[in-house]
Amino acid sequence: MAAPPVKSVAVIGSGISGLTAAYYARRHLPHSTPLTIYESHPTHLGGWLQTTHHSVEDKRVIFEHGPRSLRPVGLSGLCTFDLIRELGLEKELILVPKTHPSAKNRYVYYKGGLNKLPSALLDLPKAAATVPILRGLVSSVAHEPFAAKRPEGLEDESIGAFVRRRFGVRGVGVDTLLSAIVHGIYAADLDTLSVRSTFPILWDLETYHGSVVKGMLGGAKRIPKDEREVKQETELKEKNKELVEMMNGMSVYSFKDGLATLTERLRTSLSNDNVTFKFGTPVTDLSISPSSVTITAGSDNASFSHVIANVAPKTLASISPSLPLPTPPSTSSSTVLLVNLFFPPSAAPHVPAGFGYLIPKTVGLDENPHRALGIVFDSHGVPGQDSAEGVKLTVMLGGHWWSALSPSELAEREEQGVELALGTVRRHLGIITKPILAEAHLQRECIPQYGVGHRGFLGKAKSVVEGWGGGRVSVVGAGWGGVSVNDCVRGGRDVGIGLERGVTGLESTLYRLVPHGIIAVCVAVIFLKFLPVSIALRFASKILPLYYMFDATGSATPQPAPGPPNKSYPYTNDPS
Repeated sequence: MAAPPVKSVAVIGSGISGLTAAYYARRHLPHSTPLTIYESHPTHLGGWLQTTHHSVEDKRVIFEHGPRSLRPVGLSGLCTFDLIRELGLEKELILVPKTHPSAKNRYVYYKGGLNKLPSALLDLPKAAATVPILRGLVSSVAHEPFAAKRPEGLEDESIGAFVRRRFGVRGVGVDTLLSAIVHGIYAADLDTLSVRSTFPILWDLETYHGSVVKGMLGGAKRIPKDEREVKQETELKEKNKELVEMMNGMSVYSFKDGLATLTERLRTSLSNDNVTFKFGTPVTDLSISPSSVTITAGSDNASFSHVIANVAPKTLASISPSLPLPTPPSTSSSTVLLVNLFFPPSAAPHVPAGFGYLIPKTVGLDENPHRALGIVFDSHGVPGQDSAEGVKLTVMLGGHWWSALSPSELAEREEQGVELALGTVRRHLGIITKPILAEAHLQRECIPQYGVGHRGFLGKAKSVVEGWGGGRVSVVGAGWGGVSVNDCVRGGRDVGIGLERGVTGLESTLYRLVPHGIIAVCVAVIFLKFLPVSIALRFASKILPLYYMFDATGSATPQPAPGPPNKSYPYTNDPS
């Protein structure tokens, strides 16, 4: 059945997904087609992308209260290139090469200190013997090819269950390292998240090869690739040839004025282009008739031929009670206390050159009493953004550790935020200097949690959404499929371009046979490229002559840190 004609469009939520969808819809629809963007926040758009500028002795310091850098890889990365080119932002870029210390040096806090992860194969034998976090890693990897095959009928499991089933529990083990990575990605417990939806490459390697290690030996090229994605990637590379060449050899990139540059330019582009922004207007109801979709916002009702919902599954269900929508396996999202700190230059000797460090689940209260998840060394991560001299850090606390706290207890943590962060950097890094600038913001429900069975939920949701007016409703955002900025841009782009075809927004998520990369947020993705598991796999290839390994995480994408420094609003809940 043909999709209904697009006569008017409403976008619920102005996260990066919703803004991107609106931008591409505006580009592909007749200019006479009106677009309306509903945002519950009174002034802010861009979801969790927010940058603030500060002055220190008349010089600038930038704080990112969400994502701070992007990685130029994969199809989703190319979609972001396309948006940057269309918005004319090439001259605003700051590029960080793979040779920079922040791209080469990653740390994990373990056994009372920072454990530097090796970045080269030759460094592994010594590191495996001397770095506490790596002890037992090689034996865990060597065990994996001989693990029992996946139980028949098992369609999904938690990350922790998968890792222990495949790699066993030996010494520190793979699961300890991955718990740190998951802290950086989802601020979550690896025993609660779906491996199939968060580390799909691991699941696919076992599916096609019976073993992660054997799969890496055989090469990911043996896993079928979706022809549509291959074609799209080729077209985008050609279309954005100059940016692709510019990004060659780069690890991450950002903008001179911070990542909010992207959303602010989208806002400027959409303004006065037959686009209406309705700030401070939360949508409370959504209903569908054969000819339109009606939105209720306060006392006002408005009908549109099409609606793009940039909201989480549970939010969509709450505003459309008359419409059937399957319940996801997890309706929770992580709440994270994000603390930005700027110290005088005297603190520099305490901060090693590198991107930052993550903290595994196994580190106890005696070493991590404030339940920090990790610290980003922002001064190294995106050099050249600040004109003021000093040391800039971002401390992330809470996540799953605070999931049982009441709203009042969380508010108390926010009030104590700067002191909690300073206590952590004092204990872990030895910084006792008073910061020049300090801001603490509690980002409520900022990172979606993909529970076991999330992929099955998406399949059911796609069938249901397709039936809502025969293609009148589309969904975008991190709550559905991919929490990185690149993922959100890609999802928004697909919907904006495909609106006339009646797309649901879930097609690329479900049809993707080989995910473009492990989903990652904030510091976690930077660790993935040189994740010791990858290096241990290579080392295992030397001691087990059968195997020849390569890096399985080279297509990982960047991720947003938790959200804007404002209260949590229901339609700014796209984590980027």
